[in-house]
Amino acid sequence: MELPGGYRYAWAALLGEYILTDAPHFNPNIGSTQMWERMERKS
Repeated sequence: MELPGGYRYAWAALLGEYILTDAPHFNPNIGSTQMWERMERKS
């Protein structure tokens, strides 16, 4: 999956949704009913 650049962190949900952020301590699993997994950057 290719995502827009300019963000340091990316999270993916099983339903194909993505969250992009620069916040190192952001965790979308807190307060969410979905399971989010942090994505690793590939070059």
